Formats: sequence, structure tokens, C-alpha cells
Amino acid sequence: MLKLSIKYYNNLRIRSFNGIFNFVIGARNIGKTFSFKTVALRRHQKYKTVTIWVRNFRNEVSATMRNFYTDEHLKMLNVESWRIERLGNNLYYNWGTKEKKDLHLFIECIALSQKQTQRSVDRSNYDYIVFDEFTLEQHKQMHYRGNRANDFIDLFITKMRNNRIKCFFLGNKESTTNEFFTYFNIPILPFDFQGITTYNNHTIIVEYINDYVKRGTTYESNVMRALYDTPYYKYLHMGKTKNNVDTKLVERPSNATFYCQFYYENNIITYEIKKKYIYVVTDEKKSANIFSFDYHTNKNKNRYIFINRTHKNLFKMLEYGIINNNVLFCDYLSYDAHNYIVKKLGL
Repeated sequence: MLKLSIKYYNNLRIRSFNGIFNFVIGARNIGKTFSFKTVALRRHQKYKTVTIWVRNFRNEVSATMRNFYTDEHLKMLNVESWRIERLGNNLYYNWGTKEKKDLHLFIECIALSQKQTQRSVDRSNYDYIVFDEFTLEQHKQMHYRGNRANDFIDLFITKMRNNRIKCFFLGNKESTTNEFFTYFNIPILPFDFQGITTYNNHTIIVEYINDYVKRGTTYESNVMRALYDTPYYKYLHMGKTKNNVDTKLVERPSNATFYCQFYYENNIITYEIKKKYIYVVTDEKKSANIFSFDYHTNKNKNRYIFINRTHKNLFKMLEYGIINNNVLFCDYLSYDAHNYIVKKLGL
């Protein structure tokens, strides 16, 4: 695919679809966050609306609010710095003067991990919910207690009373899929897909951006030359995910012997054996038990078996295949799932 350098991201196109749940997936440093910070301020200036800004963890909220709008950003927007005032994890816009303030809330920043502290309110000027960096690498997902998709929907329902809220999820290609795509049954698209797709009668909008922003300085150009052909370069410039940029896929063999299967983000990942190789594929054998690391997901499902790393002796053949580099993958999701399974089992 021909890669193009672009100007910084403009969110006008995805907002024009008027979807309820909107996903923007692209490389780092193309201006996704910058563009929605700009929209949040402009919409408050025009309509006095409030944007809810969501991060995954509490420590991210503090870091985000520390320098939400830089002096350079405010200068570009022609807004005096005294107009913006931070109180706790909220930002207020000063509609008064520098001496006589008239503060109105316009950014409410919260951590999804603390969504249970949020209560339904009668505020009628909530406008957007922006979930910044909603995609997480697998090792970071393991630090989150609960299901992020369920928690976000709980938050959305809590805040939507008396409001017509639109949600925007901003993320990078950390892995092939994520909890939210699984939750909404959004299919896995080819890694080089670029553009906008819609689902559920245009209420869910997904935008993929593979083009990158060309840096203007010699130093930044040299950094890209130094990273050329590395996994991170391919992640930034070739639309591939960070975790599996060099994974070579194979065709699923016929007449392979079923070994075991695992639950992974609402998908079933199956291990099959043929000759000395173990093949991993996203599929389910209906008659076989399913191993899972999520106890709550398995309730009332008699085929599911809850396991942890103390059960790793059950998978000696899998461990042997890993040691001998004999594990092959039939799709990108199975690769992501395999890495997760191996870490959870401690293999």
C-alpha cells in the first residue's frame, strides 16, 4: 500500500456521521487527541457544553490534566491562558474577566477504573465523551480489574440522562482487536484498510488511518531513518499492529488433531496438532471444553473451565511447542490470544 504523509488529523469527517459510538484508530502523533481537545473548547465557546474526558487509570488522569492545553495550543486557538482554569481533575472556562471570574465547567476528566464513583446527575449540557487511548497492550489490560467495555457502557448510561451524548474512542493499533470491538461485534479488518466503515444502522462508526504525519525537522527525519524496517516503524508507517508486525500466517491444515481451546475476548482460540507443529486458529470445537482465565465470564456455562497458571502442567505439549518454536498461527487474532494465554499460564 502506498503510504502518504498527511496534515494533522481532522475529526470533522467522522463527526459528520452523527454516530453514537465512534472509533478512530491510527498511528501515534497524528493529532487525534489534539483535534478533540480543540473541538471540546470550541463547542463550549459556542454552546456552553461539557465534554467528559476518559482515561483508563487514575494516574493517567493526573498526567492528562497537568498540561491539558499547552500555551502553544491556546495561542493557535486565539484563547488567553487565563480563560482556562483547572480545579482538581476538571477544567473551567472563564466567561468573566481576569479580575472577576465567571467559571463554567467544560472538561470533566475521569478514570474508567473509578467509574463506580460516578453518579447520575441532572446536568443537561453533556455533549461528548472522549475516551483517549482506549486501546491497551495486553500486559496493561491485565492491570485493569473488570471489563472495560461494560464499565464504559455503565458510565455512558449514567451520564446520558437528559443528554444526547456522542462517544469518541481514540486509539492506536496496539493489537489486532480490543474489548470494545468484541463487545460491539466489529469485525477484524485487513491491516492495510484505510477509511470509514459503519455498523448497526450507522450508529457505530469506525475510522482507520494508516497515513502518517511527515515531521518537519532534520532530527525527527533521522529518527525515522534509524527506526526503518523495525517493528515500531511498521507500526507507525505501515498500518500494522505493534504486537504482530512480523508474524507470518499459515493456512490451517486439514485433518489436524484437536488439542485444546481457550476463551479470549469473546472469541474461542483453538490449538491443533499436525506432525510436530501446533497450529493456532480462531475457531471453536463445539463438543470440547473451553479453558478460561475469567471466572466471572464462565458462570453458568458448563463447558467453561476456569484455570490459572497453577494448571500449566496440563499443557506440557504446548510448552514443548513453544520451546522448539513449533507454534504457527492461522490469523492475527490467534497470535494476540496466544501471547496472552502463554503469559497467563506462565509458560
